[in-house]
Amino acid sequence: MFASAAVRSLLVLGGMAFVAAAQPAAGQTIDASYGARLAGVSVGQGRISGAVTASSYRVSISGRYSLLGFGGTFEAGANGAVAGGSRVVPESYRTTGSGRRTRTTMVTFQGGNAVDARIEPALDAEEKEGRVPLDDSHRRDVVDPLSGLVAQVLRASLGDDPCAGLARVFSGITRFDVSLAPAVSKPDGERTCQATYRPIAGHRADGSVAAAGRAITVAYPVARRAGEARLPSRIEVPLAVGTLVIERVL
Repeated sequence: MFASAAVRSLLVLGGMAFVAAAQPAAGQTIDASYGARLAGVSVGQGRISGAVTASSYRVSISGRYSLLGFGGTFEAGANGAVAGGSRVVPESYRTTGSGRRTRTTMVTFQGGNAVDARIEPALDAEEKEGRVPLDDSHRRDVVDPLSGLVAQVLRASLGDDPCAGLARVFSGITRFDVSLAPAVSKPDGERTCQATYRPIAGHRADGSVAAAGRAITVAYPVARRAGEARLPSRIEVPLAVGTLVIERVL
């Protein structure tokens, strides 16, 4: 449970906005490192990097986690077009995670739809058991998690308030929505949002999905570094075993 929650949390911005609000700035860079803590104990770290121009984008993430004798690594990458200066259109997404086993997921998009998804090795019978079925409707009008991250980065960088949006995200294994709204509290020096994760299909139907329906806190700095996209300074994800806190360290 922790591994999927940690990776999903580092990618949580992928669910926060499908369409950017304005013309993106050419040459905007994405580069940041994060550390994850649970109950004050370091449990992982990751790095996000990439670039966005007026017509295209590329982004990647990599990291590792370790908790209670369980650990692994993850990496993912995505690229696509920025259509009309305002809409993210994914082309390809790939992610590999290692832990109890190593698995790679690859998704190809065309026109906003996921037209091909491959999982290597495929889910076995035990892993498929109890999952909400995916159908063709779950692959239409979607983005992958990292392309959604780019869309939200554009929104956060171009506007004063990044706390708005809803995305339909397809990871290759699951389909979920993440909605974003302003948080009630507004600490000085931050723009604080609440993101809500809602599983749609591909997840287990037994209610064990971490963070489902819970308010995830996402904090942005008021100002950003010149030429750099505005990235979150902190993400807090409530889990059954405590709150997973992911903070920017560089």
